[in-house]
Amino acid sequence: MKPSPYGYARNHPASTRFCATASIPSAGRLARIDGRNAPRGTVKGEGELVPANLKKVDFVLPPRYSKRIAGRKPPRRQRAAGKMQRGDISVNEKNERAGALCVIASAVLFGLMPLLAKIAYADGANASTAAFGRFLTGSAMAFAYLKYKGVPLRLGRRRMGEIAFLSVFYALTPVLLYLSYGFIGSGLATTLHFTYPVAVMCLMGLFFRARFTLRQVICAALCAAGIFLLYRPGRNADGFGMALAAASGLLYAGYIIALGRSHLRDADIFTITFWISLFSALMIGAFAALAGSLAWNQGAAAWAAEAGLGLLATVLALAFFQKGLFLCGEVKASLLSTFEPLTSIAVGLAVYGEPMTPRLAAGMALILLSSALLVLGRRRPRSGK
Repeated sequence: MKPSPYGYARNHPASTRFCATASIPSAGRLARIDGRNAPRGTVKGEGELVPANLKKVDFVLPPRYSKRIAGRKPPRRQRAAGKMQRGDISVNEKNERAGALCVIASAVLFGLMPLLAKIAYADGANASTAAFGRFLTGSAMAFAYLKYKGVPLRLGRRRMGEIAFLSVFYALTPVLLYLSYGFIGSGLATTLHFTYPVAVMCLMGLFFRARFTLRQVICAALCAAGIFLLYRPGRNADGFGMALAAASGLLYAGYIIALGRSHLRDADIFTITFWISLFSALMIGAFAALAGSLAWNQGAAAWAAEAGLGLLATVLALAFFQKGLFLCGEVKASLLSTFEPLTSIAVGLAVYGEPMTPRLAAGMALILLSSALLVLGRRRPRSGK
């Protein structure tokens, strides 16, 4: 190509797709016109073939050029990309709904913990021993499953560091919650703990500048109101106990955000579950041993209940929650996790014959309404011009 007063023509990736070289008589200079992303009848000059002091401008082609370019079809790759972009909306909606169902399933499994914990407590276990036995048996079951399937346990240094960091948050959450029971009532402690969906939204907006839809804000308000109705705060309101319970919810919110922002999306779900369970068992076991609260003389029923906690509330529940969080996001996963106290209340009503009060019915209705809005809500497709 011969040099021009404005330099050589530069090879642009779009030059072989949908480019034209037009002469602009009014300007008296050559400019390459790239119509790849331009509206019909107009194209954009890239500014690479014009003088350096001339910035990027939009050129309106004469009728003979505009008709010629406007009548052409976009390249095949661009048409395929457009179809994929239109199909991404339905695919994302399906993934989000599948993730929401996984989170609900994990919350239901987590909600079975009070039933199994009461069985363990009745046979000589305490809170620290039950938590330690739950994570220990859960890690053993996950290890057996991974060995049976031949899945490697190695995840690399970066991912192992992230799992160790997540385990600190996950292990300290029940420890602080159990400690708060010694200062305040269980109803107030549980209410403060389950404010973590609001904490997730606040932390996401503060540190990651996340934007939330009106639907998510309404669902967060409904969940908070439902949790408040499910548990009575009680009269005992010790400040230190309230701080412990609120800290447990804040730590769990940090766990949810850190898990969603980690590099573990491509890792095997049960491998993540194994390592988190193992690290949590070691941390809780060390804490309980230092506090002298491990009860080794518990009965067989207590060990069986802890094995049930390890299978249902650890291996399966953790796997479902991680899968669902990776599909639907941190905010929706935290909001749908409020199914856990709803399941606990339903188990108490069905198994132990606890009375149904209007307060409980209203709280359950609000949580169900917020979950229905999250799961069944559809995004309106954007109308393109």
